[in-house]
Amino acid sequence: MKNILLLSFLAGTCSVFAQVGIDTTTPVATLDVLGKVATTTVPDGIVAPRISKQQLAAKTAGTYGTAQTAAVVFVNDITVPTGTIPSVAQVVEVTAIGYYYFNGTIWKAIGGTPTADTSIYLNNGTLAGNRIVNQGGSTLAFTGGTITNSFSVNGSSLSVDALNDRVGIGTTAPLTKLHVVASTSQSNRYNLFDAPSSTNQFALIALRNTSPLATGNYSLLGFTNNGTASGGANWGIGTIRTGAVSTTGSEEDFYIGNSLGGTLLERFRINSAGNVGIGTSLPQRPLHVNANTGPLRFENLGTLAAGTAASGLVIDTNGDIYKNNSVSVEGQILRIGLNAATYATTGEVGLRFSANDSSGEMGNAPNSAPNFINTIVGATIADNVAATAGQGSVARTTDQITLQPGVYKLQVRLVGNFTVASSANTLFLKAIVNNNEYSLINAAINSNLTSVFYFDDYINITGASAQTVDFSISPVGNSFLVSSNASPGTGNSYRSLILIQRLR
Repeated sequence: MKNILLLSFLAGTCSVFAQVGIDTTTPVATLDVLGKVATTTVPDGIVAPRISKQQLAAKTAGTYGTAQTAAVVFVNDITVPTGTIPSVAQVVEVTAIGYYYFNGTIWKAIGGTPTADTSIYLNNGTLAGNRIVNQGGSTLAFTGGTITNSFSVNGSSLSVDALNDRVGIGTTAPLTKLHVVASTSQSNRYNLFDAPSSTNQFALIALRNTSPLATGNYSLLGFTNNGTASGGANWGIGTIRTGAVSTTGSEEDFYIGNSLGGTLLERFRINSAGNVGIGTSLPQRPLHVNANTGPLRFENLGTLAAGTAASGLVIDTNGDIYKNNSVSVEGQILRIGLNAATYATTGEVGLRFSANDSSGEMGNAPNSAPNFINTIVGATIADNVAATAGQGSVARTTDQITLQPGVYKLQVRLVGNFTVASSANTLFLKAIVNNNEYSLINAAINSNLTSVFYFDDYINITGASAQTVDFSISPVGNSFLVSSNASPGTGNSYRSLILIQRLR
């Protein structure tokens, strides 16, 4: 009965032009609906089919085709479709609740100009202004499939190689997981990493070897300078593991190595104790150099100012280098003058220098240089010593020099003359070390003219204790007069001297 009434109603409202009017007997279009605008209690309008995005996606494939072009629906739920959704490709642009029309292929939002569709899925476009995508709690993902340059920004500024799972910056053909190419520099830098590290020790860039802990594992930064066709790094700098347990750094050394066409060769290492090794992977000292029998070289070293105290280095049998705790002794000398005296033929007596064994007593030479010199470390002088008899030495009053252990050259220059010319004139001169005779010379001279006598010898004082050195004289035939010094100009020029030089 209801259907008969509806047909009667529609028939009564049709015009001769087959137009349908609702609430009007004079329709002006195929369907003309006249609202009850004068009645405030009646809602006006036409309600399109209400349907969710899920329901549209679940339609059997082909349900909507070219025959359904211009169909209109109202999407009241845009929840992402799940389950069996054979028509999901047709709802790809259904992104908000509202009216949509079917354009023969997909559902499109009603609004805009159909001939200027700017959907990125169908056409290129240009942003009309700044845009912000607020993801909220949703993710935004791109699937590049098997395309090498599947996603890019401004050409090579950023390029994603989805086929090989690589990212390029400055290149559209990245060769590794991250490939950065910089063709120009800014402030003399091609790439820059900034971080507000302030006073903390956080690394701006951290490299990790994520393999299981094992002795010999490396974590290296590589360098090469062979152009774009070069292979692996020629130099590596980073860390090498020395154990497979600790992760605190106690089993990790800093390492530098280079390749000459194969594996890296170690050149430098700092172990966890702070010892530096060059030519060795097990440095035992703060600086441990294995020269492998080759020499070490230092060039263009600065020189100490004249008169600066210095000490040298010594190397023990292990190759360890130490600072020598003694000042270099080579070239240290003692220079003292002999007393002017007459030595009679009464036997062996001490050769005296008590009047000339200090700077005050000897004064300056004519060139104003000091006559007295004592640079031998530990050397002391004692006057008027009552020495007891020793092996080859007599009891005597003498002047003694105390010398520390070492090797010394002894020299006595004796200038003088016998009081009378005689063939019996003979002069004996003896060196006494530690109160025992050390060596002896004798010289015969017939004249009473001034002559020069020399005594030269070397002594090696061993052990840990110092020893004394003095000299004795014994003239035979006639007394002998020692000439000490003369006084040309304003200074003293010494004739008779005791000279001692330390050799080591």
